[in-house]
Amino acid sequence: MGGMLARDPFLSRGEARLVLGCVFTALFGAALAFVVVLRLDSGAVFNRAMTTYEYWIVTSGFIGGGVSVYLSRHALGHSGFAITLRGMASTTFLAALIAGTLALPLYGTMFGPFTLVLIFAASPVVAFLWFCNLFAVHVLVREWQRERNSIFGEKLPEPLLQKARRIWSRLSLGN
Repeated sequence: MGGMLARDPFLSRGEARLVLGCVFTALFGAALAFVVVLRLDSGAVFNRAMTTYEYWIVTSGFIGGGVSVYLSRHALGHSGFAITLRGMASTTFLAALIAGTLALPLYGTMFGPFTLVLIFAASPVVAFLWFCNLFAVHVLVREWQRERNSIFGEKLPEPLLQKARRIWSRLSLGN
């Protein structure tokens, strides 16, 4: 799928990866919303067909996941551990906020993030998979950040090894 998007004349390689990251997180957001539906009513899938509202919850999870990556794209794809964590945290919070607001206006704005925290606490494996997904999206968005930096003339950060050599050579000249 990445190859198909990269061949599109209207999307650059970085933009295609950003779109792919939005799609990955949207699908994972829909899966998390499905877990929410199962937590609210376990008979929703196994004993009867899902209601229209339960389908809407899953759809709002899809929308929230995709839109959250797009909104926090400037916080993803940078080098540095703290910046990466900030981008992942903002994406997670925005996904829960958007999905909760769409699923249940006003109350869902508060209960969306709260429900996500409860699901992560109840199932750390789900939290681990969510953050693995966000790390993969972070790696995908790096190409978009590189393209953006080359267009706007922003200087890329100096690699750590080169910076250390430069500082060491400056220190050793004083001897």
